[in-house]
Amino acid sequence: MEYPNLDGRIVAADGETTGLSWVHDKLFGVSISFRDEDQQIKSLYYDLRRGRNLEWFRWAMKNVKLWVNHYIK
Repeated sequence: MEYPNLDGRIVAADGETTGLSWVHDKLFGVSISFRDEDQQIKSLYYDLRRGRNLEWFRWAMKNVKLWVNHYIK
C-alpha cells in the first residue's frame, strides 16, 4: 500500500460510508487527490477497514495544508 507524504499539500477527499446518516453510519473508505512532486494529479483510494490505512489517514490529516471536501459533515 502506498502512503504518500501529504505534508503541506492541498488535498481533495471524498468519504465512503455505510449509509446516509452521519449520526449512525460509519466511514469505511476515503479517496484522496493531490498534486505530487512533479505537479501531476494523483488519486488514491484507501479502505479504512484494512491494514494500517486508518492509522495512516489519521496521522496524515494533521499535516495537510488545506482539505477540500464535498458533502462532508
